[in-house]
Amino acid sequence: MSPKEFVVVGGGISGLAAAHRLAELSRGKRGSCRITLLEASPRFGGLIETRMEAGFLLESGPDSFLCENPWALDLCRRLGLEEEVIQTHEKLRRSFVVHGDSLSLKPAALQPGDIERWYAGGSRYGHMLSLKRGLRQLVEALVQKMPEVTLRRSSPVSRIERRERWVIVLHNRGESLPADAVCIALPAAKAAIVLSSGAPELNKELNAIPHESVATVNVAFRKGDVAHPLDGFGFVVPAIERRRILGATFSSVKFPDRAPEAAVLIRAFVGGAFHRELVDLDDAAMKQMVVEELRRMLGVHGEPILVSIRRHPQAMPQYELGHLARVAAIEEQAARYPGLYLTGNAYRGVGIPDCIHQAEMVAERMVENHRHPERSEGSHEV
Repeated sequence: MSPKEFVVVGGGISGLAAAHRLAELSRGKRGSCRITLLEASPRFGGLIETRMEAGFLLESGPDSFLCENPWALDLCRRLGLEEEVIQTHEKLRRSFVVHGDSLSLKPAALQPGDIERWYAGGSRYGHMLSLKRGLRQLVEALVQKMPEVTLRRSSPVSRIERRERWVIVLHNRGESLPADAVCIALPAAKAAIVLSSGAPELNKELNAIPHESVATVNVAFRKGDVAHPLDGFGFVVPAIERRRILGATFSSVKFPDRAPEAAVLIRAFVGGAFHRELVDLDDAAMKQMVVEELRRMLGVHGEPILVSIRRHPQAMPQYELGHLARVAAIEEQAARYPGLYLTGNAYRGVGIPDCIHQAEMVAERMVENHRHPERSEGSHEV
């Protein structure tokens, strides 16, 4: 009996977690399956991107994960990263809300829409964890700990077709890969594009999930140039304030070893539903805007010693009223296509633990349904 061919499309945290779980389930069952992970860009990790620059640890996407949902921490343990996990600064676990040009410690009046689904994690800072060298450690460990998986970077998929088996057609390579099961770990709109010929019924509902763009701006200052004591982990900006940033994290306060001793590192967020146009500013204009806002809110004087900007277009799914009904419709439609699975932050949770959990459950169903195909009928959650 020939081995099953499993293909995961998308090398962000969801795709990596799915491929890793497939690898775990295949161990000890030699020849039972072949696993391939395809990533369009030159690197794995998706929104997770950590860089070191001039002594600063810069997170361009998420910088932490919540421990109240156990799935990310459990994966860290299985990857041997338990000793690398770090907590937030115990005595400064609080956040601020902008009111005028000042920061308040009273967030009671905030509404969920005010913080634009702020992926810095809201105000539950006491429950946040990260890794000593940043979240890139999680990505690196996943890549290193699944030798069973064929990992392919710079391998964009143009379409996925259903013939006798699934066929994954790679863009501009004239190459196609057969698959008994394919897990699509892409943003919803990109999933709709690659499935437009193989599963066209999914197109409408996948494209109906709204996404917003956001830019992350890491800004460093000399400590003496910031009047505010930075005695918390960051702030959010209610929409009523009509400011040009969504909020900011005091990165060098929140976690240790994020900046040199004489400096502070702040991550500001730009864009969202109320400021879509600001994400498209050029780097010089965005830098000027963010520094101006920080001067007003934090009493900054002097020039920044480092600025790093990363844009994430259409990266943040919005769970609007009716979202779960839409996901249920997607699940019902996907169930008509045996061997097709969807995962990612567009469906049942945007946080890192939720993405890991969804991806690992999908991997487990892929294996179970191909060992016992009679059990898969009528059950196909994303």
